Amino acid sequence: MNRRLLLIGILLASAGCSSDDPEAAATATLSNALLNGSWSTACLQTNPPLIASVTFNDGEGSGEFSYFSDDACADVAMIETSTFSYSIGEDVTVDGSVQGITTATRIDITETTEGSPYKGNIEYDIYAIRDLIELYVGDSEGLYDGTSASLRPTQLDSTVFIKQ
Repeated sequence: MNRRLLLIGILLASAGCSSDDPEAAATATLSNALLNGSWSTACLQTNPPLIASVTFNDGEGSGEFSYFSDDACADVAMIETSTFSYSIGEDVTVDGSVQGITTATRIDITETTEGSPYKGNIEYDIYAIRDLIELYVGDSEGLYDGTSASLRPTQLDSTVFIKQ
């Protein structure tokens, strides 16, 4: 019931937004409202172990990647931070192999970190939110690595970010 009221409230609030396409404006507002906030992974057993955190706020965002020297993610070895802007696109169909999710949303992320050699680069990705608290992003391993719109991931990665 609360989720339903939240969605209705967001759609009503977006009705006051001006746009050439009111339906697109409502969809973008709804997508931003669901994506806005901070999201973090658990300790990922990569080499080195990593906890990734990302914050989205109406088209602007930041990321923090904490690398650890131990498998328990207790001893921080290095922290990298970044800033970015993003735009949300259309929904796309995915195969449901990750948590039964069959719809994802396109997102284009532009690196804005001052002094970064990647500043201005665009990553073409997809994302899906499950149960309002789980964020999944595109599987960028292999051919569909997100380096261009035509190489945007077509499926979700199983790594989950939890809303904080």
